[in-house]
Amino acid sequence: MLRRYRFPLKGSYYYDAQAAYEAGLLKIGSPLEIIAEPENEHDANALQIWLKSGMNETTGQHLLGYVPRQLARVWRSIFAAHPQYQLQLTHIALQGKWLHLQCGLTLQLNWRQRLLTRLWLIWLRLTPTSRNFPKST
Repeated sequence: MLRRYRFPLKGSYYYDAQAAYEAGLLKIGSPLEIIAEPENEHDANALQIWLKSGMNETTGQHLLGYVPRQLARVWRSIFAAHPQYQLQLTHIALQGKWLHLQCGLTLQLNWRQRLLTRLWLIWLRLTPTSRNFPKST
């Protein structure tokens, strides 16, 4: 059964999120793509979030940030098998110079992955950087 999970995007300040926002490319419902980054020296489970602006595959793509580390640990093996998923931008908040983004992921998980995902989403919702977002489901 497919379920929808909402989570905050991490590290968007360091990547192309601000430039994409200023160019008017970020909109609620914008389709996003997850790409595994196993060669990441800080986290072998890292999952990048990319926005495609409808251009060809090399130009027009924007790295927005990363899936939170805790969720990436649970989801990495799922995305390694090329699952069917839908990922969209669900919330955009500009607070001063900080752009906060939230994603919605529709995905099929087994009971253990669902449980771990729910627990990490509750924890992320309670962290100070995620308090300004709508409740995750």
